[in-house]
Parts: sequence; C-alpha cells; structure tokens
Amino acid sequence: MNAEKQRIAIAEACGWTAHNHPDNIQRFESWASKSRWWVDPSGMEQFAHNIPDYLNDLNAMHEVERTLTPKQWIVYVVNLNNGFTTFDIEDVGGRVFTPAHQRAEAFLRTVSKWEDEP
Repeated sequence: MNAEKQRIAIAEACGWTAHNHPDNIQRFESWASKSRWWVDPSGMEQFAHNIPDYLNDLNAMHEVERTLTPKQWIVYVVNLNNGFTTFDIEDVGGRVFTPAHQRAEAFLRTVSKWEDEP
C-alpha cells in the first residue's frame, strides 16, 4: 500500500469519515478521495490535511494503538514481530523501538485493512 492509502485506511479504522461539505469547491480537491472535508471521531468537521500523519508521527500511532482491544493487541504484537523486530511475543516492551511507519503497517494488518500491491 502506498502512504496515502495507508493514511486513509488508518483514519477510517479510527473513526474518521470523508464527506463532501456543501460548500466544497472542486479546485480544492485533496489527496483523500477528492474530498477536502472529513469528520473526526469526535464528530468535528476537519480539513483532510488535519488527519494525523500516522506514518511519521509516533504520537499519532500511540493514539491509534489505544483503539486496539486486548485480543487485537496480541495480533498487533505478532504483526510487529513479523519482519520488524526480534523480540518475543511476551516482550511487549521491545516494541518501543519500532518506528511509526512499521507500526502503521502492523496496525493495518491487525485490523485486516492492509492491501498488498502487485
């Protein structure tokens, strides 16, 4: 998946929704499904550029990780372990060294939103 698709998939998995604002002007098309408006999880309208930069921001990924259920955490740690780190599944502390873009991929794999490109 390219970075744009990852960012949109994570946002949607975390409760962001794209929509066309009634005042939307086509010349302001954004990277996000040609919609410059999104609704964040709290229900506030946001510009597309306000969606967090999940692939480069560890703080944003920490917020994403808070959405995982306990069962999803186990899968997430396994996904982090596959190719990213060498820690044991019981050694959850080892994940602190995993960069944001790898956490993003592991998250998307955990919530079944990852798409392999040909």
